[in-house]
Parts: sequence; C-alpha cells; structure tokens
Amino acid sequence: STWGLLFGSQSMPGALVLATLGFLALVAAVGHAASDPAPSLGSPQIVFEWNWLNFTFPSTKMYAAYIEGGYYMNCMLAGVKVSMTGQYFVSVPRWKPGVPATLSRIVSSPFGNLLQPFPSWAMNSVGVDGAFQSVLGFEIDATNTLWVLDQGKVAGAAAIPNSIKLVAIDLNTTMVSFTYSFPESVASLNGSFLNDLVVDLSAGFVYITDSGLPLNASTGAVDGGLIVYSVAKKYAWRVLSSTTFTNDVEGLWISIGGELVLSSGPMRTGADGIALSPDMSTLVFCPLTSTALYSIPTAVLRNVTQFAGAPIDAAFEAAIEAAIQVTVGRTFSSDGLGMSNASVLYATSLQNSSVFQVTALEPSFGGLAVAVNASAMVWPDTIGWDHAGSLVFTTNQLLRFVQGELVFANVSAVPGPASTGPAPANFRIWSVYVGADSYLAGVFPPASPPPPSASSHPNVSRLVRIYVLVGLVLVCIVAVLATLACGAICNKNYTPIMDAPQINMPEKIDKRRLWSASSRSSAY
Repeated sequence: STWGLLFGSQSMPGALVLATLGFLALVAAVGHAASDPAPSLGSPQIVFEWNWLNFTFPSTKMYAAYIEGGYYMNCMLAGVKVSMTGQYFVSVPRWKPGVPATLSRIVSSPFGNLLQPFPSWAMNSVGVDGAFQSVLGFEIDATNTLWVLDQGKVAGAAAIPNSIKLVAIDLNTTMVSFTYSFPESVASLNGSFLNDLVVDLSAGFVYITDSGLPLNASTGAVDGGLIVYSVAKKYAWRVLSSTTFTNDVEGLWISIGGELVLSSGPMRTGADGIALSPDMSTLVFCPLTSTALYSIPTAVLRNVTQFAGAPIDAAFEAAIEAAIQVTVGRTFSSDGLGMSNASVLYATSLQNSSVFQVTALEPSFGGLAVAVNASAMVWPDTIGWDHAGSLVFTTNQLLRFVQGELVFANVSAVPGPASTGPAPANFRIWSVYVGADSYLAGVFPPASPPPPSASSHPNVSRLVRIYVLVGLVLVCIVAVLATLACGAICNKNYTPIMDAPQINMPEKIDKRRLWSASSRSSAY
C-alpha cells in the first residue's frame, strides 16, 4: 500500500520529510514569537514624557494666555489609566490657578503629545454646574466605563455645593452615565480631599480614600477616612473618619534621596492609596504620611443598615476597626497602590523612587522592586494597567512641583513643533511588564454581556500566542510519531512489490471466494 511504502522500513526518507516539516514549524513558531518579543520583567520603559504639559487649545488666543500667564507651570501630571481600546487618560488636578483642563486623554500631534480635554472643553469648565472642577483619582473598568472622582476644590478654595462628586462616563459613547454629588456629611466642602477609588462591578460598590486635607494645612486638622458608595442604593457613607488607620502619622517627615518633602514641615496627608482584590473581597489602603498598610474585608464595609445621610453608629464603626488587618515591617510610604488580576499587590515607594511588588502582607511586609530609578522616578504617583501585561505608572516630582522648584524649558509663545533642545523631563508615564492585568480584567456587572474572547481582544498577550503556537507544533510532532509507529506496524510483514511472487489470476473471479480468503488472511 502507499501507506506502507511511505512509512515502511524501506522508506525512512518519507518519515524524515515529515519530521523535518514539524521541526520547521517549531522554528517558525519560535521565530514568530521572537519577531514580537515580550518586554523583560522588571525593565521599565518610558511611554510618554514632558517638560511641561500642553493642551489641544481651540484657539491661539487661549494658548497665548496659557503661556503668557505662566499657567503651564501650575499643571502637574497625576493620574493615569488606559482604556480597553488602548487610549491613555490622565488627570491634572487644579491645585493651582489656570489649569486649562483637569481630565484629558493623550493625543499625538506635530506639536508633540498633547492633552485633549475629556469628554470636552465644556465638561472641564471651572465654576460650571456638573463640569469637572479638579480630578485626581479615576478608574476604567472592563466595560470601558470611566469612573471619575471630582475633588471640587479649585486653587485651594473651598468646594462649591454639589461639586464634590462621582461621575461615570461610557467611553464607547463618551456620554455621562450618571453623576452622584456627595453630601457634606460624607465629603466636607472645606476639609475633604477625595484621592483615589476602586470599583467593585460584581456587587455594585465604589470604595474611595479621603485624605482629609484642610484648606489651611498649618492650622487645620487632617480628617482622613474611607467612603463607600452603593450603585444600587445611590448613596454613600463615610467610615473610619480621623482614625489612626486613615490619618497621617504625626511627626513623620518623608525624605526622598536626602530631600525633605516640604521644607516648611512634614506633608500631612491621610488615606491615599487604595487597591481591591480581583475577587472583590479585600480592600487594601494606606495613608500617604505613614508606612502602615491596612486591609479589610469589603463585606464588613458594605454591612450598613443606615439610610442615606444618617450617621454611622458606634457598633458599625467598631466592627470595621476590629476587622482591619495591619501589615507591619514596611519602611516606606506609598502614594498609589494597585492590584493585579493575579491577586498581586503593587505599591509605589516615595522614599525609594520605585514601585514594589508586594510578596507578603502577613505576618510582615515583603516586597520586590520591579521599577526603580532614584533620579528619573521621583515621586511615583498613580498605578494603572495597559491590558497587555504591563503595569503603568506616573512620576511627577510632586514635592518640587508644590514648592515651585521644577525647571521648565523650551516654552514657545506661539504654537509650533515640539523643540528638540535639551530639557529635563518633569513628568513621565512608565510601563513595566509584569505579565498581568488590572484587578478589574474580565469583571462585569451581572447584567453585562460576557467578556470578548481572547482571540478577538485587541491586546492579546504575546505569551498566549506563543503557547498556542507551541501547542500546535507539539500536536503535529505527536501526530508524526504516531504515524511512524503505525507505518512500522503496517510494514512488519510487508514484502516489496518487486519481490512478490507472480500470481496467475483467473479470468473470472468468484467474489465469495475472494471475500472468504481475505477474511481468513486478516485473522493472521
């Protein structure tokens, strides 16, 4: 038979041909993977960098006012998140006057990478009801919904009523889904400082850190706390207000490379960093002016029976405090925290100008630096994810920005191409490959459609592609080996045609006799 001729002992070249084809397939798979290599773990890359922030101004008049007024020196990059379609969004809080827009997406242009106010210039208007006043923290979930925290305060003034709010925007349509204004009993117009948030899509809750910064830091007291918002009930409650868990550590003066944070005295900032486990069961948070790290079951925070606006009773508060786990042994302070979909916590380190992968919370802190640069990563701020295996984070030299010590250069009075002259990068967005995604990856509300399959996702991991290719090659190799074995069996009693004895066939064949002979021979 042809099968026997191809794989019999007299025809090994055929088997070698197929084996060679399998080997070539393996080489091709490896070559494909090498042509699109994954970044090395712990090798940070600069995604964007700026000496000063420029915007997509609708007129040269607005641009000229921005430059001539020196307002570009009042703009600091803070938060960063990446949408499910790969767009980078950033926040520029209005802590100083003249900030053109507080929430933007990054767009490329002949003038460099510019900030395009999002969702519009109108939505970034100061003093306009419903518009963003000052945004620091925000989040993007797997449904491509943007959750925005508006601090409400502009240039150090008290927030106007209803300006401290939570806004959800559908990035697929750029339409506002809902707006919730926090009552003053939850977020004070004078003393609140909504810092960051995490979103529990499965249960419908948002958890928020309030750093509790007073308008006058020299005379006012810090009032840090946590805020829980129920999407279903459409109201929020405040817990752990002015406790040791959410306030700053008195007397702690953070130093970065020998440089004290604020020359006039310690920076006093309460609850700041926040992270949520991918199963939505554990909340991790920390004050900025502290080295402590806390975690608590989210079920405890949600177990509230009070109606909207009612004060939290002492028993509920006591139950929350009793449920908090304290991580000891940490030697640095964090601004931003982030949790991956692999339940790995990442924490920025101000003192070390780095980002740590937390390897242990109990019985004591353990961590491994995945990105560190004492000169280029001063003040790592917010953590996000690019949905292709990399963690992203901002660095902004916040301590120097607050005191007006940043050096700005190559500022043109009229719009033009970006200068190529030397200028220090004051603000950067970094990425470092860690082989994971956001804690929200694949998490959808109960009524949402299932997530898209990996094959249709625009940011499929390179590792997945490699595994698929190698798997296919292994299947081919196994098939070749099985075929060789089959051929060897078929060839066991095979006699080449050239050596077979000649048989004189009768002119007429009795089919019944032929069938009977065939049946008897097959038994052997």
